[in-house]
Amino acid sequence: MKHVSDSLPQTGGEKHQPNQQNQQARWLDEAAERSFAAAWVEMSRMWPSYWAKHMGDVGGETYKTWGRTLAGLASHQIERGLERLRYSGAQFPPSAPEFRRYCAPRPEDVGLPDADTAMHKAQKREWDPYAVWHARQLLVEKGWSGYDMRRATPDEIMPDWRRVWGEILQRADAGEHFERPPEDKSMFPRKEEGRTLTDEEKEEAERNYQELKKQLGVRNNKTLFK
Repeated sequence: MKHVSDSLPQTGGEKHQPNQQNQQARWLDEAAERSFAAAWVEMSRMWPSYWAKHMGDVGGETYKTWGRTLAGLASHQIERGLERLRYSGAQFPPSAPEFRRYCAPRPEDVGLPDADTAMHKAQKREWDPYAVWHARQLLVEKGWSGYDMRRATPDEIMPDWRRVWGEILQRADAGEHFERPPEDKSMFPRKEEGRTLTDEEKEEAERNYQELKKQLGVRNNKTLFK
């Protein structure tokens, strides 16, 4: 695949470098800035009339606005977005948020399952690939307990799950290696000597206990911790 930076205008035998005034004020690193400038030039060729009238040149106000929207993207992500745009068949130029979506990693880009498959694995506590466990931990940070995850309907849990899975895809695309999860905890966590169970562990154990009583038809008011 042709590197998009190769499409930048040549001056004095050297590739065009965006000048200091055009740098995106730390929104993009140097490599990403070059890829963005190249993508801007390429899109101006794809939609010349529209671009000249509404978008302007590299370094213009619209260019800077786009740079803020694309903040944090890496060079290879911008190049991937442009490549997808080329083959999308789009008749009209994308907005900045639309172009960012073109740049976003997809599961197949990083060798991970789609969000639905990953959610199914998380609900069954299957940590293959390990990224599923790490996504589950992000969901816990949002206030979801293991009990809630297993019993939630797709409409209830998938909006939050898609957000955390998108974050996992971004981290994988940036080259992060997801470590093996710790040993899975039992249904009722065992208190280790010298350690007090956390409120979250107590809450999940209590919910599991009450659910087990329902399944067994046990009717009493006993709890685990009171």
